[in-house]
Amino acid sequence: MRIEGRRHEPGVCVLPVFTSYPYQDFIDWTIKAERRYPDRFIHFLMPPGDDDIPPTMGAKKIKPMLNDNLGLFQGYGEIGLYERGERSADDYPPDAEIFKKIYPVVRKHKLMVYLHPGDGQEDNLANALEDNPDINFIVHGDQIQPYISELMDQYSNIYYSVDMLYGDQYLLRADGTKEEFLDGFEDFDTIMAIDLATWKPIIEEHPNRFLWATDRGDAVWTYDKKVGRTLANYGRAFIARLDEDVQEKFAYKNARRLINAARRE
Repeated sequence: MRIEGRRHEPGVCVLPVFTSYPYQDFIDWTIKAERRYPDRFIHFLMPPGDDDIPPTMGAKKIKPMLNDNLGLFQGYGEIGLYERGERSADDYPPDAEIFKKIYPVVRKHKLMVYLHPGDGQEDNLANALEDNPDINFIVHGDQIQPYISELMDQYSNIYYSVDMLYGDQYLLRADGTKEEFLDGFEDFDTIMAIDLATWKPIIEEHPNRFLWATDRGDAVWTYDKKVGRTLANYGRAFIARLDEDVQEKFAYKNARRLINAARRE
């Protein structure tokens, strides 16, 4: 996942830390990247459990990662809560016991939380938002998309990253190809009309709560320069069709405000 912005604005760097490796190795790589490219990355800690069951390490394992590296991370996640392998969406909703123990750790370190909720978790997410009003939650994914406007009406601590600007198609599939992805944008006007119908009304209804993002897939080709430029150019064309008062907020100001708030803490 990458939260986009103006040129020279920092991007989000999600650091996966796996239980099968010494976590300090991952931390060291992050510190090296920070030193080499200062002010270019915003680091999020993503510590998945073994085989994603549970989808995250518990609070006891996360605490030392944060305590030993104060100030290195501004966010926790992305944590995928959707059905995956033998795990169902009912197993680990946003208000599950494992997260009730993690949120106080997140709160102590003033981190944002990034979640990809699963089907049927909208009420569970509402519980987490209500119980943690001082934590900013960023969510994304088609499972929670139908409920995002209603949740924003009720809770001031929820944000949504729009990373599906492909005419409501998930083109960045691991089983797809670079050529298929690029071909998907040939009918530009049709794709743009679909995206505008889906996103423009709710973005403009909640102009301070949506972030422009690109969610790269698992395949290597999704990180190709031409793919990146295509995503960026299409996203900017979409932004140009929003109301003028909303364009910069969605493009980078909302993300920058969240990041700066975490840094000030």
